[in-house]
Amino acid sequence: LKFKQIKKFNNKKILFCTANVSLYLHRIQDYILSSQIKLHLNFWKKFISKLDSEIKNNIIIRHIPNSDPWSQKKEFEKILGNKAISKKKRFLDEVKESKIVINTALQTTFFESMLSGIPTIVLLKDDLWNLSEDGKKIYDLLIESKIIFKNVDHLINHLYEIEKNPLSWWN
Repeated sequence: LKFKQIKKFNNKKILFCTANVSLYLHRIQDYILSSQIKLHLNFWKKFISKLDSEIKNNIIIRHIPNSDPWSQKKEFEKILGNKAISKKKRFLDEVKESKIVINTALQTTFFESMLSGIPTIVLLKDDLWNLSEDGKKIYDLLIESKIIFKNVDHLINHLYEIEKNPLSWWN
């Protein structure tokens, strides 16, 4: 596949995609389970609270629009205000208007972000993934390439390094 190369980032935002889970566990999954989302929410809030105002003012929070059993939207509104919450219905419309996408799970949004060609990062609280040997090689490569971060401070330092021209790192 050929990825689109976006050359201009003037006034584009950093898209922060939250993860979501049901109130009650209803299937076996290798993912955040039920109330563990509160721990992850606190981790994400820690990340955002540590950003300087220039980057913080350019963050858009993308949350699953029709499902918010843990009231994550309200938590992000407390920190960033209502203007920072995505109003777009389609995820890919939001991605196209972003200069960096930060995901919080290795789920569909991550793969769609990668496919878009927009510089994509993942902030993971824990290693939740049971990986095969081949999967571990890819996972380690994503960490080495500064796509997956498990440490808030390391991700923030990386953002400061690439924020002006993310494609120089991404390419």
